[in-house]
Amino acid sequence: LVEEADLELLAQAGKPVPLARRYLFKVNDRKGVSEKPKITGADILTATQFIPPENFTLSMKQRKQWVPVKLKEIVDLRQPGIEIFRANPKDATDGSP
Repeated sequence: LVEEADLELLAQAGKPVPLARRYLFKVNDRKGVSEKPKITGADILTATQFIPPENFTLSMKQRKQWVPVKLKEIVDLRQPGIEIFRANPKDATDGSP
C-alpha cells in the first residue's frame, strides 16, 4: 500500500497502478484525487470542478486511445494504462448561453 498513485506518471512509465491511499488523476489541466480505486464518471468530473457533471462529456486516454466514459459508469483507476481524462462541455441545444 502506497500513499499516492499518480495515474499519468505511472501510465507514461508503463508501470502498474499499486494499491494506494489516494489516486491522483487529471481532467484537462485540473488535478483530482480519489481515496477509492473505483469511482464514477460523474465523481471524476466533480472532483475536478466540472460542475454540474451533466453539462460535460468525459473520455479517458487509455493505452494511447480515447475511450468515452458515461456519468454513471464505474471506472477502476487501477486498470492499466489510464493516463488522463478529458472533459468537454455539451453543446447547448435550447438556445441558452
